[in-house]
Amino acid sequence: MKKYSDVHTHPLKEFYEDGEIVIKEAIENDVEKLFIVGTSIEDSKEVKEICKKFPENLFPIIGIHPSISFNPDDVDQIEKLLDKSVVGIGEVGLDFYYDNNPKKELQIETLKRFLRLSISKNIPTMIHMRNSIEDMYEIFSQKEFKNHRIVFHTYSGNAFWAKKFLDLNPNIYFSFSGVATFKNAKDTVEAIKEIPVERIFVETDAPFLTPVPYRGTKNKPVYVKEVAKFVASLKKLNVENFNIKVNENIERFFNLSKYVS
Repeated sequence: MKKYSDVHTHPLKEFYEDGEIVIKEAIENDVEKLFIVGTSIEDSKEVKEICKKFPENLFPIIGIHPSISFNPDDVDQIEKLLDKSVVGIGEVGLDFYYDNNPKKELQIETLKRFLRLSISKNIPTMIHMRNSIEDMYEIFSQKEFKNHRIVFHTYSGNAFWAKKFLDLNPNIYFSFSGVATFKNAKDTVEAIKEIPVERIFVETDAPFLTPVPYRGTKNKPVYVKEVAKFVASLKKLNVENFNIKVNENIERFFNLSKYVS
């Protein structure tokens, strides 16, 4: 059985009494790779520490969530945390949902600085995109960023925008979470059908966005299996072949051979 991968999860102290328990549960139940994602300077430090405990299975991605990134100079603090173990920058992006989030212009400036940092280090960027798809498309249409490796985590745009992004850049990927399993996720389902499997990842975003049939409980990395099964069914693949494709995508996107001996 080709094992599962969770490309975006947060098994951190803020959310779990003991994150190592849910990590071990996932690894023991065929989730081979977990990408642990930071959302602040402090938890990015924690991400690096917890990944050291499971070096064969855990991969750190560090960054600052756009809803709390009020100072573009924070990018410099993330740069100081970078070392050879870090496989990507994230989650960073644009979030215009709440009025008290950083101003639009500030978020755009910060995102561009994170993208430039990623490019300078030749590592990909994990993107958070909420109520900002047109601005995101405009940014990634710019020559400076056009061929950069990016993944939209928990992609929630529709098939129309997915097609536009696919046509824009061969290095844009889309990650899907438990949201895809929700009854009202018609746009997400149509997007999955539109996107080639060669450009797809799956994730939990644990502890958030718990997939059916566990919805209503705290999400855990092991539940990525439910997301994978659901997305595989939409792509008309058995889950083993789907996992093979996803793991090939992960290797290609993150260049994991640099990190795994």
